[in-house]
Amino acid sequence: MPSGIATDDSTKHFFQDIVQSNALAQLVSFENSERIFSDVKTTYRFCLLTTNRTGDPTTQVRFAFFLTNTNQITDPGRSFTLTNADIARLNPNTNTCPIFRSKTDALISAEIHKRLPVIWDETKPDGNIWNIRFQRVFDMTNDSDHFVESTSGTVVESPDDYFPMWEDWMIHHFDHRYQSHGGEPVTLSQHADSHYRPTPRYCVSRDEVFSRTDSARYFFGFRNRTNVADSRAVIGTLIPRSAVGNTVPVIHFESAHDAAAFCAMLSSYCLDYFSRQKIGGMNLNYFILKQLPCIDQDRLADWTSFVIQHVLELTYTAWDLEAFALDCGYAGPPFRWDEERRFLLRCELDAAYFHLYLGPPVEWGTDSPQLREMFPTPRDVASYIMETFPIVKRKDIARTAGKDARGEVATEGTYITKDTILAIYDEMQQAIDTGEPYQTRLDPPPGPPTDANGDFIPMDQWDKADWPAHVHQPGAVTQDA
Repeated sequence: MPSGIATDDSTKHFFQDIVQSNALAQLVSFENSERIFSDVKTTYRFCLLTTNRTGDPTTQVRFAFFLTNTNQITDPGRSFTLTNADIARLNPNTNTCPIFRSKTDALISAEIHKRLPVIWDETKPDGNIWNIRFQRVFDMTNDSDHFVESTSGTVVESPDDYFPMWEDWMIHHFDHRYQSHGGEPVTLSQHADSHYRPTPRYCVSRDEVFSRTDSARYFFGFRNRTNVADSRAVIGTLIPRSAVGNTVPVIHFESAHDAAAFCAMLSSYCLDYFSRQKIGGMNLNYFILKQLPCIDQDRLADWTSFVIQHVLELTYTAWDLEAFALDCGYAGPPFRWDEERRFLLRCELDAAYFHLYLGPPVEWGTDSPQLREMFPTPRDVASYIMETFPIVKRKDIARTAGKDARGEVATEGTYITKDTILAIYDEMQQAIDTGEPYQTRLDPPPGPPTDANGDFIPMDQWDKADWPAHVHQPGAVTQDA
């Protein structure tokens, strides 16, 4: 039968029933890439589902996913066991089964779900950890009568009467200006322009947008369409108040700080890794997002200022997100778009979230000797997780390779993203061990200038003769202005 019987929301009640009645004995899933069935598409996934008449709640249920031939059924590295309690912990809302490619992934995920909550556990009255609210602002089919092409005379003649419509291809991590209509990537010089906006496909009247977005002045939006075979599975960012199509589901928060922290968390490699164990198709649906492991506000407390400063600099690169900056306590110009700084900003965030997700070395795998034998420290897990992003690795090696005059590779490139994140992870661990504050690699430090207490210094108190190099001058349009 189709593998979706165990993973899809539409069949969750059936799978819940056989799990909760302890009737599930085994589920082995195949991908038809080696043509087990010659007349069936190679991408088709099917499974062998075995049930018992009666079951024992302590019974270990055997699973295997992404097998391509029957010989792999006996490969111990390809199969794993879970109890009913494990399944309920991994996906508490649906009781569906995560999709693990290996026993290693199953062990890591089970460990993390023991120590961390999911984003929204619907089985608990206080399970909405971040107090989030989802919204589908505009449906691309049912609401199409409200859409006006951005190149139409109506929009061109009265641009202030319309809001651009954001679609999934327009956003990326910490970037609401990723691409324009027609597949035109936003250039570095356009990113450098703090007034630049990408060209949308459609616009919608301001009145219609206001009627649907209440008092929200910005949103967090994520791409609904995804593919675990791509370089990243979860992509989202902060978006200014606008029309937003259903390919970018919107999340509302109680504060700008919550929105910033959630943005950082969903953009981390660590969360992306766990999401790949749960996305069975091409869509990042609400029911999947709700069941991803998360860092709650209590665990984040000591890192809050660090996260806010980094996210603020990464996202507030254009004036259209000024409202977000103001709500974060910063009343100043946007930050300059600097590729090298942005790389380090993101690496520092990723290193921090590896610490937050995996926890301190002394607590790692204390009740899982098998996991601790495979990965003696959480740093070893971070290293393993980074190796599960082969496209990122391949691009890194290509861009860091040294080439000779003929354009041929003279020196091999490196996986610079992984190397940098782990080096910063080590520096953070040393700071934790010694009790000394972590010293950022960035100069000037991330975000707005701060005082000794870490509070943002009002812009009118900045040294005009020594203006922060990473912040636009007031009134500047581009970085060269």
